[in-house]
Order: sequence, then C-alpha cells, then structure tokens
Amino acid sequence: MKQPIANDKTRCAVLISTNDTSLLSLLAYSTSTLECAFEIVLVLSTLASLSDKARVNELYPSVVTKVIQPKKYAARHYDLAMYHKRTFRHSTSPIRDALQAGVRITGVTVHFIGEFDTDNDGPIIGQESISVSPIETEIQLENCLRILE
Repeated sequence: MKQPIANDKTRCAVLISTNDTSLLSLLAYSTSTLECAFEIVLVLSTLASLSDKARVNELYPSVVTKVIQPKKYAARHYDLAMYHKRTFRHSTSPIRDALQAGVRITGVTVHFIGEFDTDNDGPIIGQESISVSPIETEIQLENCLRILE
C-alpha cells in the first residue's frame, strides 16, 4: 500500500529521453518510502512516444507529464547511465552484451548533459561501480545496477 507523501518533501522533475530509465523505480520508491526526501511531480520527455511516459500516466496520474524540446535546456539536466551502456549503446541488450564480452567492472555514472542527441557528455557529478561475477546472469546484474541507480 502506498504511503501518503509528506508536504515537506522536495518537489522535483525528471527528464527522460529513452525507455528503460530508472524513472518507474524512482516513482515507486518516492511513493512507498516515508524516509524518501523527494516527491516527483513532473516528468519531462524528449519524445511523446516513450513507453515509460505512458506508464507514468497510467500508474501515477497525479504526476504531470510533458514533452519538451531538449535543445532549449542543454546543460541544465543530468543523466544517470550504466558504464557499459556507452560501449554497447547501439545494442538492444547492453547488459547481455556486456556479460558476453566478459566485462568485469560496471556501474553507474551521473553527469550533466552537454548537448542532447550527441556523445558530448557534460561534467560527471558522481559514480559508483561494482564487480561482475563470471557466473552472474543478466537478471542478477540488472538488479544490482538498479540498486546502484
């Protein structure tokens, strides 16, 4: 059962530009954990067709969703990305491909966005890494990375 959100929580917006974001996990955490210090009140999307945006509309009707033109807001947003997704960014299954390639260390990076739709990432805000076991499954690694996010 969802706990009511206290009025003293920091109201925040989340920008998504792809599917498979941490957005739904963040929303679930923020609405079910009393200790959570934030409340997501707005989801901005660079594409109207993203399924994560549709899921927010379905599961969290009180959260406002809007589509924006990202170039207007460059350098004001940050991204949370898994390390190996840079190497396997054109893959449909970057976690599986990282495991098959023998990646032994992965993690997440939070960085400011330099320019949208380019490889020009802005300054790094924070990073966390984990070791990858040779016997780890795709599901196990994905769960570990979600916890880091």
